[in-house]
Order: sequence, then C-alpha cells, then structure tokens
Amino acid sequence: METHIGDGLGIMVDGVVLSIPIIQSRLETGGVIQGNFTQEEAELLAAQLNAGALPFPLILVSVEMLKTP
Repeated sequence: METHIGDGLGIMVDGVVLSIPIIQSRLETGGVIQGNFTQEEAELLAAQLNAGALPFPLILVSVEMLKTP
C-alpha cells in the first residue's frame, strides 16, 4: 500500500535503532536507504544490514509508525 509513503521506517537490530529512513515509494521487493550519511556511517550501516540472517525465525510482535515533523 502507498498509505505509509512519507512515514519513517525504523530499522532495528537487537533492540538498537540503526536508521529511520523515510518511505519514498511503494516497497515491492527491496528499497534504497538515502540520507545525509558520511562515508563511514554508510559503510557501517551497510555492514550491519549485510551481517547475515538471524540465527532464529523473526516474529513480528508489534508495529509502531513514526511520523516526521
């Protein structure tokens, strides 16, 4: 659905927020994270996201939508 375009999408690993990109378009099979990152910040985020699959199944327990001011 396009109802969340413009909303933030929190990316968390182990309870730590890694990034909160703004949804720019409908996400079909993936997306692009854009922002005002330094080269080091972008490489760190990429490494964290590419670290691999979790060693256990992921179960969605809640969703909280973040609105940008």
